[in-house]
Amino acid sequence: MKTPRGMFITVATLLRPAQAQDQGGSVVLDFEAAGDFRCRTRLLSAAESRTVHGNDTTYGARLYCGPEVDITEKDRVQIGTRTYKIHSVDDPNRMGAYKVVELVDSL
Repeated sequence: MKTPRGMFITVATLLRPAQAQDQGGSVVLDFEAAGDFRCRTRLLSAAESRTVHGNDTTYGARLYCGPEVDITEKDRVQIGTRTYKIHSVDDPNRMGAYKVVELVDSL
C-alpha cells in the first residue's frame, strides 16, 4: 500500500546516537543529525499525556511517517526547536502505509 501524498506535512530531523568527547576528554553520548524526513505529528491531549515529577513535566506526541523511515527507540526526533525521545515504534508491516511512533518530551 502506498502512503497517501499530502499526509506528511511536517519535516523532522532524525538524530542518531553518537559518541563524543567532552572538554575533559571523557566519552559522552551525543546525538547527530542523520537526515530529514516528512511526517505528521499530533500532540496528545493533556489528560492522556501530562504527568508531573517534581520540576520535570513530561508529555507525549504521536508521529506518523512512511514505512521507509529507518527509526528506532535509540534515536531522537527534532521537530522545529523541540527534541523528542522515542518511546516506541510500531511495526510498519502491521500498519501498511505508515509507521506510528510514540514520542516523549521532557521540559
